[in-house]
Amino acid sequence: MEKEHLAGLERSGFFICSPVDSVRPVTIPEGEEYVEILAGGKLYFEVDGKEKEMPLGTVFWHTAGEKTICKTSAKDPYRCYVFLFRVNDGKRPCPRVSHWKESKSVLLFASDCLRTYQSSCFDKESFVRYVYYTLLWHALADENPTMEYPAALRKALRYMDEHFMECTLSASVVAYNSGISRPYLFDLCRKFLGYPPCKYLLEKRVEQAERLLMTSSLPIKDIAEKCGFASLEVFYRSFRRVSGRTPGDYRNTYSVYPR
Repeated sequence: MEKEHLAGLERSGFFICSPVDSVRPVTIPEGEEYVEILAGGKLYFEVDGKEKEMPLGTVFWHTAGEKTICKTSAKDPYRCYVFLFRVNDGKRPCPRVSHWKESKSVLLFASDCLRTYQSSCFDKESFVRYVYYTLLWHALADENPTMEYPAALRKALRYMDEHFMECTLSASVVAYNSGISRPYLFDLCRKFLGYPPCKYLLEKRVEQAERLLMTSSLPIKDIAEKCGFASLEVFYRSFRRVSGRTPGDYRNTYSVYPR
């Protein structure tokens, strides 16, 4: 009988890169697979022959002979979750680079898995299979095509993705910089997203705040400012409305930093 591809989980952890522009990569040995999940900072990786800055939540699946992620920025070095699996053959199970539908989901998943791994209070075989095959399922699902948004909406979403940390950003500013009217922006968002641009902007800010609460030791006040909230009061109110808990509760539950 042919052996199952997955043999086990060697170790799991959270890596914080030093303030440098590049680190010496690790070459994956035979019989192992490394899965790295970008949790913060700037990270550059070659995709389709072109080096790109990768978004938070990107999943890198390295097989034998390949090298781990290594190019970053000394001003904002990357942080990542790491899962080192043992395997029985050298077959690549999925694309090397993939993305979950919501980057927040993969970061929460990785954080929960790391906490379970560190607790040692789990059924090892079931846990390893759960981690590996959940990551694999999402990596394979990412190959499926998604709906193509109109060019005007893509431009507006890209502008919000790049400027959401500015507390003065509004729907009018987004529309102006996207070359469309404010009413048309609202129409596009409602038609293709199902909600107005202000909700997209709010969820983008809260999502970034969740990442920082999980993966940094920054004071909550600083996180509020970095994520574009006009005041700490607005941040607390908005965060609780979207996530269902306070920033402090969220950090206590998901932070990878010891308290």
